[in-house]
This record gives sequence, structure tokens and C-alpha cells, in this order.
Amino acid sequence: SFASDNILVEGARLSGVIDLLDVDTQEKTIFITDYKTGKPSHSWRGTLEYEKIKLHHYEQQLMMYYLLVSQSDQFRDYRITGARLSFVEPDERGEIIALDYDYDETKLATFRRLIGAVWARIMALDFEQSTDFAESYQGILDFEADLIA
Repeated sequence: SFASDNILVEGARLSGVIDLLDVDTQEKTIFITDYKTGKPSHSWRGTLEYEKIKLHHYEQQLMMYYLLVSQSDQFRDYRITGARLSFVEPDERGEIIALDYDYDETKLATFRRLIGAVWARIMALDFEQSTDFAESYQGILDFEADLIA
């Protein structure tokens, strides 16, 4: 596992622990793996509302890991090649599922803005009512978009 130092993202101090970093010191690359318990998902799309929300949070977690590693002094000269969710419990057929994830610069930039917006609201003690948004996957996306608008 990898425990990051405190890093600064859009004014927010962040740190975290990552399950596994596959570090290639020759190529100066890193691949991030996060282990998950519970019912595995077979794709990033999700079928049920609950699964879409869960996968959205997992994607945000992987983006957080990207920020932690990419801003770490220890890996300053490294390139992150991707990430994976590796479910530790088998699916209904007894198979172990892993979902690979490719980082997208546009999503990472939006996520950075979201971190900054949330941090600014916390520091201002400005807690907008999320009850103004639907209790759904789309409602979460709308709430996040409203925060960074």
C-alpha cells in the first residue's frame, strides 16, 4: 500500500492510502489498483441506480488516487498509466472481476474543481441543501455540477 503525504488541491489539503501501486522504475510508470469487497460490477456503466451511484463514487476515488500519486514528491517523474478496481468476492458465476480505468484529463480537471468548490463551501460553513436535488444518480451529477457552476 501507499500512504500519501498531504497534498494541496484547489486549496484543500488531502491525503490517503492506496491499496496497491504497481511501480515500474525502469519505465517510470505507475498503475493504481483498489480492492473492493461486496457484489462486483461487470462494467463501468452499471445497470441499477444503486450500482451507477456506487461506480460514480469509485471513479471519484480513483481520481483522488491519481491526484495523490501525481503530486507526490516520491513519484514526481512518473507517469500514471491507468487504474483498476479489483473485486475480491466472486460474482454469481464464481469469477473474480476487475474493471480497468483510463484517466481522462477533462474528468480530472472537473474533479479538481469539485474538490475546490466543496472545500470552499466547508471553509465558509456554507452547506447547500442537497435535498433540492433528486435522490438519484442524475441528482448527484446535477448537485456536483451546481457546486462547480
